[in-house]
Amino acid sequence: MTASRKTFPWLPAICGLALATGSVAWAEVINVPGDFATIQAAIDAAINGDEVVVAADTYVENVDFLGKDITVRSTDPLDPDVVGTTIIDGGGIGTVVVLSTGEISGFTITGGVSTGAQGGGVDATGGAVVSHNVITANVAG
Repeated sequence: MTASRKTFPWLPAICGLALATGSVAWAEVINVPGDFATIQAAIDAAINGDEVVVAADTYVENVDFLGKDITVRSTDPLDPDVVGTTIIDGGGIGTVVVLSTGEISGFTITGGVSTGAQGGGVDATGGAVVSHNVITANVAG
């Protein structure tokens, strides 16, 4: 007895078209500090659709999404204990988080100083999503 085999003659054409147009992409999870020591280094390496997951700690840095449509989040944005212990501290130098697209979620954002129109803690424009964060002890204007 011979097993029957179904063929899909159109499948190679569809796969080839998807690859040629670059429409096949797999979102990657990038871990901080597992894959990169800083949040900004992880953002620099990320491409649209990626997710940067940040372990609880204090990260003294300013982060800029660089126009990338990515998600940067703590390990559990809905847990107040995790949000309280996953801290981005701008160290008193500029706006802590800048994003025009993408999402930031699950952090305590502090230590930002801005003398311009943007916020000291977060400067979010366009379609940016800022959720489940504690934004405290920042100076704007």
